[in-house]
Amino acid sequence: MEQEQRLARIATGLALALALSSPVLADPFEDALAAYREGRTGHAAALFHQLALTGDGQAQYNLAVLFRVGQGLPRSDREALYWAWRARLSGVAQADRLQGLVSADLPAAERGPLVARLMEDLRPGLAAGDPAALLGAAALQGELADPPNLPEVWFWQALAATLGVPGADVLRDATAAQMPDADRAGLQDGFLLRFGDWCKTAPTPPESCAFARS
Repeated sequence: MEQEQRLARIATGLALALALSSPVLADPFEDALAAYREGRTGHAAALFHQLALTGDGQAQYNLAVLFRVGQGLPRSDREALYWAWRARLSGVAQADRLQGLVSADLPAAERGPLVARLMEDLRPGLAAGDPAALLGAAALQGELADPPNLPEVWFWQALAATLGVPGADVLRDATAAQMPDADRAGLQDGFLLRFGDWCKTAPTPPESCAFARS
């Protein structure tokens, strides 16, 4: 009963998101909304998927919900969690709650492959030093990885701080404080090496890379 109630709340949330979003969305999204309202959930899911692949955060969120409740798509918590994270990484605020709900029901063994899949999605942004990608990678390694990979969390936060992302230095230091002294000791030296490697592949290396190459 509790599970059914949670699914009903998610489906209601989807309908509300669709209703609130519809006045300002582009034609392909409006087609998906119309299909959903008309009960053609399979067609709506296909349209949302096409948009989700282009990086449309709201489409990614709606696709996650459809996977979670099994409307127009087979029920799949793995795919629901993947698309919920994609939506979160795209800046969709309500994805956090859905992501937490689905993650609680997914076995820990399923999360490692999802981390790798999402990190691959972030790869272009990470190479370019995109702030959202850097902090997104840190969030993935800290929240989705099981157990949390704190050295990786720290690296992406440290890289974000080095590139001047606001607040990244605070996150970096908070992560370091959670680690044993023995682990913290090698973080900075290891970072210098990885920073140099990152600079070699960055499409537009920042000025700080001149130090890494010296």
